[in-house]
Amino acid sequence: MAKKTEPSKYAAALQYLQQMRDRASEFVNTPGTARPDEYQERFGLPGDAVPSLAQQGQAVAAFGRGASRAPYRMLGAPVDISALGMAAAGYPTEAPVGGSDYMIDQAARAGLAYPRTDNAMETMGDVAASFVNPLGPATRIGTTIERGVEYAKSIPGLESLGRPGRNRSVAEAQGAAARAAGGKPPLIGTSTEPLTVAGRPYVASPYKKAIKTAESYASSKNVSYEPPKVFRKVIPERATKIAAAYDEMPHAPNDPKVKAAYDAMIDETLDQWSEIKKTGLKIEFIRPDMPDPYAKNPRAAIMDVRDNNHLWVFPTESGFGSTKSADVDISGNPLLRKTGEVIDGVPVTANDIFRIVHDYFGHLKYGHGFRADGEENAWRAHLAMYSPLARKAVTSETRGQNSWVNYGPYGEQNRKASAADTIYAPQKTGLLPDWIMEEGLADEFYPDKPLRLPPTKIAAGLTLYGQGQQERK
Repeated sequence: MAKKTEPSKYAAALQYLQQMRDRASEFVNTPGTARPDEYQERFGLPGDAVPSLAQQGQAVAAFGRGASRAPYRMLGAPVDISALGMAAAGYPTEAPVGGSDYMIDQAARAGLAYPRTDNAMETMGDVAASFVNPLGPATRIGTTIERGVEYAKSIPGLESLGRPGRNRSVAEAQGAAARAAGGKPPLIGTSTEPLTVAGRPYVASPYKKAIKTAESYASSKNVSYEPPKVFRKVIPERATKIAAAYDEMPHAPNDPKVKAAYDAMIDETLDQWSEIKKTGLKIEFIRPDMPDPYAKNPRAAIMDVRDNNHLWVFPTESGFGSTKSADVDISGNPLLRKTGEVIDGVPVTANDIFRIVHDYFGHLKYGHGFRADGEENAWRAHLAMYSPLARKAVTSETRGQNSWVNYGPYGEQNRKASAADTIYAPQKTGLLPDWIMEEGLADEFYPDKPLRLPPTKIAAGLTLYGQGQQERK
């Protein structure tokens, strides 16, 4: 009996793309407009997978964003070719200064282009733009094929590449994300590519209930609430400086300025918790004898709230910092103060409340994850709800500690570690320099539409910017 031959990954990807082409062609050539129930019969797709006009418009816009990078691909071609030669000689260079990827990233920071994301249609537009650069198509088509391989795993009958029916699960995850968002747009630059969380497909999205709750709180307290509109990636050089500043920050819980900032933070956090309670969110604490329900992926916490309006919380009494806090006298830490609140039968501290509130208004509100970029944007999203005085303490507790975790002395290890294996920052009580609270908080140079400048001026500006960055290092 002949041995069964397994399809190659690239053959599977090609098969998937051909299927999509044939389905699209059949739809285009069919008179009239197909109803959702016709999709099931005609194309084998669930009704909720039918793209709306809005979704089609978003796809076209994403393709346009990718295609708009053509000038950068052309200007960066010489450096890209040099980098290829270096890679062939055993000296690979990722995003070399002056290369097309470098130019796009710097232009995005300066508001001259859209930030790069993992959006599939945007990647296709980028592939089209890359044809002005002799090296671009190869790398971008390779990336697209790899994505095609992943999608091909969902084709029924290709069990060796993945479980059948995954497309339908992804469609359900996209539907869940759309329902959670309730029409609220994601931050510009946020990735909406499907992920696997706790064994299930997951798509990040805003959470309308949390957004409305934040707005309700701000209105009731007359807070000038201006939440971010752009997802900003961590700048490693800046994060490293913040980590060093946290190391140098004195532990001064009795300093009048520190006490005032922390008192404001605690009072405002309790008020925010009162607003969250109106949503009916159910909180349960993780008991010492039970495993962490979100151990495989912290984003499971976001799914839990979105799907069940429920959140497991690691209690302060089970852990506050790590062994690095052993050298710090935490007895005077104001976050250990009892609040008078009882949750899940437990009298809770201010730190317990802050963990809940920060997860809700920092991470869940816009679907931010729990790695370095997610923590940076959770700080930005949540800080917008605090007074100027309270922001000082919130920044120490979030951006300061997370920069230490991800870019401090154990940063390289922590950036890949699980929550259980992470070495957390010392639980110091103090205030960081004001620039740490201010720099990178606003959307800054990111407009709704990129600025239109001649390529020569863009190239000259990016060259000067790159030189300045090198001098700062």
